Amino acid sequence: MKNLKNIIILFVFPLLFSQCTKLDKTVYGSTDKMLDAKRGEVTMAIASEVNDCIANHIEGIKIVDVREPEEFEAGHIKGAINVPRGLLEFSDQLTNRRDHLYLYSGTDKRAILSAINLRALKFGKVRVIEGGFDQWAANFPQLIEKGSGAPVGAAPAKKASSGGCGG
Repeated sequence: MKNLKNIIILFVFPLLFSQCTKLDKTVYGSTDKMLDAKRGEVTMAIASEVNDCIANHIEGIKIVDVREPEEFEAGHIKGAINVPRGLLEFSDQLTNRRDHLYLYSGTDKRAILSAINLRALKFGKVRVIEGGFDQWAANFPQLIEKGSGAPVGAAPAKKASSGGCGG
């Protein structure tokens, strides 16, 4: 009986856990090739589908603009929150893994990479708005707002810390 335990410990457990840490060693050669490959790994949503969710006041959805703050302030989807791609994994605005997240960037490239990272963090309901803000603006120019999106009179947003020396 003791030998059977040892066999299980030495051979079976390593086999079970060896598949848990599979590293992607793919070399793509260019950003465009990588994005083409990764595009198939994310769920895309067309602008009209997202517009229907907004119009029908569907609960539990968040529209997330992963562009830089300057891009967001120049124009964004009405009701969207700005969480730049570089801060996405550390944001306190994305805490509920049950929310339906619709991500967008200028086209959809940064949003695709963001969706992959959020899926790795166990956000299961992540979609990328196909064509990004450019496509949205072409289809729904009346649903674009400018500025920070913060309510008038709200306290200014806390500047994100870089984590390095000097805050």
